[in-house]
Amino acid sequence: MEQAKSVLASGQFSAISKYTEKKDALDWITEIDDIGTLFGWSNDTCLAVARCKLGPQAKIWYKGVANTTSTWDAFKCAFKKRFALTEQQLYEQLRNCKQNENERVVHYADRFKMLMNLLNIKDDIKTIEYHYFIKGLRDEEVIEKVFVMRKHFKTIHEATDYAVDFEENCLLRRKGYDCLGTSNSLSGGNATAVMDNPRYVDQDEDSLDFYELARPRALTNKTVRGLLR
Repeated sequence: MEQAKSVLASGQFSAISKYTEKKDALDWITEIDDIGTLFGWSNDTCLAVARCKLGPQAKIWYKGVANTTSTWDAFKCAFKKRFALTEQQLYEQLRNCKQNENERVVHYADRFKMLMNLLNIKDDIKTIEYHYFIKGLRDEEVIEKVFVMRKHFKTIHEATDYAVDFEENCLLRRKGYDCLGTSNSLSGGNATAVMDNPRYVDQDEDSLDFYELARPRALTNKTVRGLLR
């Protein structure tokens, strides 16, 4: 208890944000755990900090469960049950995850992979979640290319990495740069020469026909989205 009093009177307390229902409940609990570990807080101190950082609605909730949440672990369990999204709600977020206007693919991919991780979804290109990722993309050229190249990916992470690199190449090309020449140096090495990258090239007889389909604009956005339904 002495440690808790010391923390509440110090700058360490201000490191924790106040919880409101607009915040992600799991992120807030993780924030307390991480900062508590950093400063060497006991479980009792973590609980005292959490109680003091509850917003108005959460404080009302806590008054109703205070007798059964006298330990940090008990508090976390009850708090997550009350405020964290259910698995069904998380999956709905994943299914409807979309790249926002002016958002880069890398940031959209980060959000998508975070939801996959929270749901413990198998990272397999053959799952329906791969199609959710494609449907959430905004750029028509990126959608077409990631869809057409699907045979070359084993995991969704590979597909998201490819989409990030391909968007980088598209942006550079639209600015007038040569994607297969100067783009790598101009982008700090993040962009890859997509069609020359051996990671995505098959040497079998079918690959020529495959790359005929892979040419930009080979499929329309409407066609791709229709195939994904």
